[in-house]
Amino acid sequence: MRVFLAFDISDEVKENAVNSIKKLKRAGGNVRWVKPENMHFTIKFFGEITEDEVENIDNVIKTHLGAFNKFKIKVSGINTFPPLPKNPRVVWAGIEDFEELEKIHKTLRPAFQKIGFPEEYREFKPHLTLGRVKNTSGISGLKKAIEKNQNEFFGELEVNALVLYKSKLTPQGPIYTAIHKYNLER
Repeated sequence: MRVFLAFDISDEVKENAVNSIKKLKRAGGNVRWVKPENMHFTIKFFGEITEDEVENIDNVIKTHLGAFNKFKIKVSGINTFPPLPKNPRVVWAGIEDFEELEKIHKTLRPAFQKIGFPEEYREFKPHLTLGRVKNTSGISGLKKAIEKNQNEFFGELEVNALVLYKSKLTPQGPIYTAIHKYNLER
């Protein structure tokens, strides 16, 4: 099964993300936009793994969970991977003030390595994926819309739980199902 660790977003942030997507859609481009029910912030993508590996991940998270606090973040800014002016492959919203999230990532990353998951060499860049660009058709209008809305503010949210999800890919898009939820108590 395909598995990832994430946290969910508030209804306010989700609603503002949907409104931003509507504006970006009008600009054109061939983009597969994320459905509201699938919006989340990924902390770690594990890929296709076994039930035993899910249990190992669960044990690692439970071992370290007491060290993590609830935290607040502000979701703001629209950007792309790769950054403009290059042709984007992913359109995303960023976050501010993610020190606690970075602490969680830095704590869990080496623990996941110890149970067999490879080192990630990319910089940790927490983001809310809004859409994936299918091809460069009509991309100039989309680029202009992203630049025009690059300072968009989506809202503030408190993160009080992490969720281990499994992802089933279907022709209609992915279906995410929670496997485990980890409450941040402090």
